[in-house]
Amino acid sequence: MNSFISKFCYYAFGLSFPLNLLYLVPPLIFYRQLVKLFKNNYFRIFFILIPPTIIFIKLLRNDPFFLSDDFAHLNLVSNYSFLEIAKNALTRGIWVGHRIFAAFWVFKGIFHIFGTRVEAYLFLNYLLHALNLIIFYKIIEKIKKGTFISVFITFILGTFYLTWISNIHELMGGTFVLLTLYFWFKFLLEGKKYNWVSTVFYLLAIFSKEITFLAVPALFLFSVFFHFNFKKLNLRKVTKGFSPLLVIFLFYSIFYASTFLGYSRLPSDAGYKMAFSLGLFLKNLLIYTSMLVPVLKSIWGRGIILLLVFLGFDLVKRKPLTTPFILSYFLFLIPPSLFANRISNYYTYIPSFFLFFALALIFWEFSKLKVFSNKLVVVLSIFIVALGIFGAGKLFMDNCFLIQFPWKKEYKGAFLSLAKRIDQMTLDGKLIAGSEIRLSEREITSDMEELYDTGTLHLFMKEKQAQNFRFIYNKERNSLIVDAK
Repeated sequence: MNSFISKFCYYAFGLSFPLNLLYLVPPLIFYRQLVKLFKNNYFRIFFILIPPTIIFIKLLRNDPFFLSDDFAHLNLVSNYSFLEIAKNALTRGIWVGHRIFAAFWVFKGIFHIFGTRVEAYLFLNYLLHALNLIIFYKIIEKIKKGTFISVFITFILGTFYLTWISNIHELMGGTFVLLTLYFWFKFLLEGKKYNWVSTVFYLLAIFSKEITFLAVPALFLFSVFFHFNFKKLNLRKVTKGFSPLLVIFLFYSIFYASTFLGYSRLPSDAGYKMAFSLGLFLKNLLIYTSMLVPVLKSIWGRGIILLLVFLGFDLVKRKPLTTPFILSYFLFLIPPSLFANRISNYYTYIPSFFLFFALALIFWEFSKLKVFSNKLVVVLSIFIVALGIFGAGKLFMDNCFLIQFPWKKEYKGAFLSLAKRIDQMTLDGKLIAGSEIRLSEREITSDMEELYDTGTLHLFMKEKQAQNFRFIYNKERNSLIVDAK
């Protein structure tokens, strides 16, 4: 009872209600002007890129630095040439058997030009995400041209921005999956040789992120959607165009499956350990879906209702309208949902495209109702969906505060301070092979120990002589041992 009263008081008389009213007033007053603005394609693109731009500014403002996997990427690209990276990926695999190299090549290119300046890697991620939003928007526009829904859905998708630098694999894989889908769409519409363009981007996708090999069954499901909602397909022509994609998919699946199934033999506490448990699998699926649709909040009932809405629309329409996209969404989430000890938001990045395609179709169907001719209903609906379903208000409020009050990154300061101290030792002639560097208390935290283990400390030195040494962490003595390269 007290909880209900507290919530009622907050929403009725607290900050939330009057602030939302303030947000609603300008769109209602300038409704006609905004409608005109949204008819302009350049303004639409500008509007779509607002969320990632705000998040990007927040990251630059809040003292960015690398994370553990980012240092592992730096270590790899600093030790291996472009050819060696590709050779390792295609023969023995990188780390847990990954056979991807395209994103590592891009990462190495940035490292070759900008070194350890984290802002360059952040900007690359921002550009890739922005490009993905534009391609996503172009695909939606081909499905339903000239509607505000396409802009709005892409705007919401833009709030899901990957800031982990080593997530470049998801971002690049997402780019190539979207381009594969875009040119497959053009092939279905126009024919020509677009299926071969789609095949090239599919190859680039699987060499950027392995899970993207599932783009081929997703293309098949999209073709089903196209057949029943656009025009009847010539099955012989489509099958012929689909053949090169299918051959690559079947060939690659053999290697992917052998690596992926090997995760089941890992120790029980390993992050990539697979558990073939239906309960855990469904739980993970719901967690991933709630990451994209926060209103679910891991509540089974809401997840089931959402699924029934999609299925219900297709039953009412008597054709596969949203189910091909929902099936593609779940298809991409199957592998990560099998992990017993690993939940990461970046696994939802590529699947999110297909979920938001389905959501766009649902919203288009609702927008056909006569009630949406009223501007008050339109504005209220937009705010209810943006704030109530996707929690966009919290995202922007948090970013607003975090831009003003930057995070305190203790280990970055300690890491760079240590690098500066070693540079000074080099200038003083005290840095020689076999010498020992004593570490202070703030330089021996668990975060710092992980960074030492990546073997990348020398990359942050300014003095070239210091860059020629390697620094081995001695946990027992809380020190670094200087080793010749």
